[in-house]
Amino acid sequence: FDRSKHMASVILNMAGYVRAPSTADKKEVDINERIDGAIEIAILASYSNDIHLDKNFSSLPPILAKPEEIQQVFLNLLTNAVQAMEGKGKLTISTQSENGNVMVKISDTGPGIPQKYLSKIYDPFFTTKEQGKGTGLGLNIVHQLVVKYEGHIDVSSSLEKGTTFTIMFPAHH
Repeated sequence: FDRSKHMASVILNMAGYVRAPSTADKKEVDINERIDGAIEIAILASYSNDIHLDKNFSSLPPILAKPEEIQQVFLNLLTNAVQAMEGKGKLTISTQSENGNVMVKISDTGPGIPQKYLSKIYDPFFTTKEQGKGTGLGLNIVHQLVVKYEGHIDVSSSLEKGTTFTIMFPAHH
């Protein structure tokens, strides 16, 4: 049963993967709201009370995007963070507005990503998870969506200390 569920999620991911980008349905999106939605799903999915959430939100201008795609970005990043920490640790999420951009930082206290993998993490089908656990599409989809909305994503990681993703989107004025 688990396998068929896994296959279904791979197929759903792939379906989203090939859909042509359309500019229709773009709206003003409140990033804080989308992150909150993603936190709820990611932390619920981890069944853990040992994740300490440190939220540091600033009031932000909206960005122009499809709300569900922005939520997908944060859901994928938060799910990875929660999985990396194996259900215990500190998840720090901060947002701020800076020079016409909206900036989000997501940090976990997981094991970190080995330096040799850092350049590959956005490649399709690259995963450090054990066989059958990851599709290797999560960060690839994140990267595609960030680029689609003219954003940037950076990662820094130190072994045994954790990983920080910094995402920037142009604010909509």
